[in-house]
Amino acid sequence: MDINAPFTDGQRELARTLYHYYLLNGRSIALTAESLHVHRNTLIYRLGKLSELLGEDIKELDADRAFYYLFSCMITTHLGKR
Repeated sequence: MDINAPFTDGQRELARTLYHYYLLNGRSIALTAESLHVHRNTLIYRLGKLSELLGEDIKELDADRAFYYLFSCMITTHLGKR
């Protein structure tokens, strides 16, 4: 991904999903779906897509790896607003 290129809506939405899933809702499917105003199955699909893109199961990440992704999502979300 070119960091200077504008982010697509899909990329921004996946970053937002990961941010909500890990940071705001403690990896709770129910709470995250509710806070994102999406159906539980939509969230599960997005999490699967994230796992596929990252090449690892995000539900099984250790704390250090989760922090790395969270920080990256925060930067991506911020840059995507420009």
